[in-house]
Amino acid sequence: MGLPGETYDSFTSNLCGLIEFGTTNGLMIHYCELLSNSKLGRKENIEQYKIVSARIPYGQFHTPPTAENTEYSDIIIETFSMNYASWVEACIFGLFIEGLFFMGALRYISVFLHNYCGASYRDFFEKLIEFAKENENTVIGRYYKELREKLGGYYTTGTITRYYYNPLFSEITFSLDEGLCLEVLHNHELFYSETEELLRSFAGNSKEFEEVLKFQKMIMRYPEDVEKEERFSYDFIQYFKE
Repeated sequence: MGLPGETYDSFTSNLCGLIEFGTTNGLMIHYCELLSNSKLGRKENIEQYKIVSARIPYGQFHTPPTAENTEYSDIIIETFSMNYASWVEACIFGLFIEGLFFMGALRYISVFLHNYCGASYRDFFEKLIEFAKENENTVIGRYYKELREKLGGYYTTGTITRYYYNPLFSEITFSLDEGLCLEVLHNHELFYSETEELLRSFAGNSKEFEEVLKFQKMIMRYPEDVEKEERFSYDFIQYFKE
């Protein structure tokens, strides 16, 4: 994220293209860093590509938030092709993909809507983010607001926060995509209730939507889970394997 020449449009399109080509089990997005003695970090290249970087504490996840940090990263937040505002939006898009698609909470329903109903992944997640932006009191609306505060405040606070911490879950930090997943799993009934109308809007007249949504909810593991069993009219396990 942040390579010179990259734009919001190219980043989101390429990311969704990877899913369309079959990348469904996992994917990690990294911030582009200006490393010491690197070619990209040379003064002439910084000037040529109009690079703006932010020095922030190194993101060491799964450690106590009070752990001493003596290392820093210089991450690129602006270039000639992507301003800071677009960088923030691209980061949030990527975090929604990582936290809700690859970590599972909307993986199966979005694959079904793409394959069976013709919904593009980019359109699906952009509309989901728009929903979060417009509905601050929902599960993902509150987290979207938190993401904007953590990632979008560099020019006012002088830093960017790229970890999530909530003692309700653990005394350690998590990455921002893991935080999104944790919030959704902890409030899963409310999350699916709040987003159902939006999900249904992609399904058209699909008769299978109700069962796919039921499968999506059931396949996830929740903190209060006990053994559960459900019968479906379709072999969803085999369908989503293919």
